[in-house]
Amino acid sequence: MLEQLFTKKNKKDSRSVLIKSTIDDVDSFFASRDDVPSNDKELSDFKENHISKYLDHINNKIIINSHAMKYGLKGKAILCARGYEIGVSWMFDDDERRLHSVQGWINTHDGNYSALMLYCSNPGRIPVESKKSVLLLSNKDYNKNRENGNMHVGLYLPGSGYIEGCEIDAYIIEHKLKI
Repeated sequence: MLEQLFTKKNKKDSRSVLIKSTIDDVDSFFASRDDVPSNDKELSDFKENHISKYLDHINNKIIINSHAMKYGLKGKAILCARGYEIGVSWMFDDDERRLHSVQGWINTHDGNYSALMLYCSNPGRIPVESKKSVLLLSNKDYNKNRENGNMHVGLYLPGSGYIEGCEIDAYIIEHKLKI
């Protein structure tokens, strides 16, 4: 089921359209109609190449599940868009080629989901943050790394900041987290 969502960028801007599709238990927000899976093969590829890259790592599951239980959050969402560095801001564009802030998207959905995944290039490695939801994002240029099979997912945990690699293991041990 697809649904068009309208979000305001600012008071002067016209409305932008994000297309929402729920895939398994993940609300997927697409900035371009061309990126929405339109058949079973595309849907399977999207799950395997995008959603699974973020959620299949056991440490990510442990942190997301324990954070969700602690704060009463449910569900996951993913933003699928072309990302850009514009000055000191991480931006994405929609089908109309209008630019929108990735941080603005996070702010809109923060606390509505246990995890927010950003399938969106961040060439400038511009930091983003959340107050309630765990953020999962590529720690480099997502598209280039995915093509090379080199995808590394970083994690932003509200109250703790960015944790990656062995820091995630240490966090799990220190906080005695379990699935």
